Amino acid sequence: MAIYLFMNVGTWAVILCMRQKGQMLEGIADLSGLGRSQPGLALRAGDLHVREMAGIPPTAGFFSKLYIFLAAIDAKLVGPP
Repeated sequence: MAIYLFMNVGTWAVILCMRQKGQMLEGIADLSGLGRSQPGLALRAGDLHVREMAGIPPTAGFFSKLYIFLAAIDAKLVGPP
């Protein structure tokens, strides 16, 4: 749960920090050029949080999802009834 908390809170914090000309970003089109205007924020959002939320190995999000699936298999919650 701590990993999911970090992923979600971090993602929302990055989104809330995104500003352009003093205004908060409201649409997907507003994210265009974020790498040029705020490279650190774009790297944090794109590289760290999105990869973790997607569960791409070897991030913590991958391992948390893996352990959830392994627990479901051990509890026999998967497969035919």
